[in-house]
Amino acid sequence: MDSFIISIVLFFVLIGILKVMTKLLDSAKVIRDKKGTESWLRYGLISKKDLYNLDSYEFEKWCGFFLEKQGYHNVVITEENLDGGKDIICERKGEKIYVECKKYGFPSISDNYNIVSRDIIQKLVGAMVHDRIYKGMIITTGLISERSKEYVKGLPKIYEIELIDGDELIKQHRELREKNIYIQNTAPDIEMSLK
Repeated sequence: MDSFIISIVLFFVLIGILKVMTKLLDSAKVIRDKKGTESWLRYGLISKKDLYNLDSYEFEKWCGFFLEKQGYHNVVITEENLDGGKDIICERKGEKIYVECKKYGFPSISDNYNIVSRDIIQKLVGAMVHDRIYKGMIITTGLISERSKEYVKGLPKIYEIELIDGDELIKQHRELREKNIYIQNTAPDIEMSLK
């Protein structure tokens, strides 16, 4: 009877050890995957489907890398959920630019969810006006509504807002890749600062 009890106790101890080892291996995999994701964000995305598979914050980081490759400087990703209408702050030709990134999932036939509405642009413009910033950009995996485009056209001329929808984003990304293929993946490590 005593050997039976000892066997049961050993069985449960072994199960406990296996659970701990599994958790440790899973943690190591998450760390490895995170490093792989960072590299994939920089070099591996090639289709709109790839962008759909990112979460919102990964999309913002990818947009930051994309903007740097486009010649923007001092790219800063704002703090998640506390961005005040702007996800990225960057500079080009000495001017500060606010960028709002909108990542949407796979579109469906009757889906109005994948469209950047006027209120999103108004929020960006509000942040720009408040901070006296005159250039802005919307980058999305989705579409930009006609009302949004009309709103941007109707802004005072002092404000410039560039609208990049999902198709234009993929087009510009492909042009970049074809132009320099990200310098054969030898681009220096870019540390994105978080504000």
